[in-house]
Amino acid sequence: MDSASVKRGGSGMTATTVGKVFQTISLSDGRTCAIRVVQPDEAQAYVTFMQQLFSESNHFFSKDAADMTVAQAHDFIESENRRGKMFGAYVDGELLGHLGIARHAPARRNHVATLSMGLLSALQRQGIGKALVAEALAWAEGKGTIEKVPLYVRSHNTPAISLYQKLGFIEEGRRVKEWRVDGQYVDEVIMYKWLSR
Repeated sequence: MDSASVKRGGSGMTATTVGKVFQTISLSDGRTCAIRVVQPDEAQAYVTFMQQLFSESNHFFSKDAADMTVAQAHDFIESENRRGKMFGAYVDGELLGHLGIARHAPARRNHVATLSMGLLSALQRQGIGKALVAEALAWAEGKGTIEKVPLYVRSHNTPAISLYQKLGFIEEGRRVKEWRVDGQYVDEVIMYKWLSR
């Protein structure tokens, strides 16, 4: 990994007051990033993170999450953790990245769990995205009945597309000129990974 080292949990996972830490990653600036599940009582931290994320990037599809109230964020996190998991990347206790993976409810689609991720620029290119995706895929594989993990990414977000390709995701299709970003049209790229059994 680029300028970062990773320690994977296992039977010796570190416990915190809000849950177990699945991985710790040493960052290039000497600090440590902990990967763990975001809890509903961290709704204010989630709202603050989403506001930061949307203020620094135009790669995301909807600003709705940044406009959530704390009560709405609490309910959203609770729902995400019931249908799937919301993993967070924490540095010095501050939420600076997240990945949600949520299983589809209809019986004909419950073999599918959709992934979405956002990282503040300070954490990018340090192995955090890779670690978050690894935890999401481990969760999906552990369910035993999830077979397909799709995601959606804008075509101008080439670093994310490259990361997903390295992790075994392949392009399934595109929604051409689906978004207008800074006056330019960009495609919505649909990617997926099929989990082998």
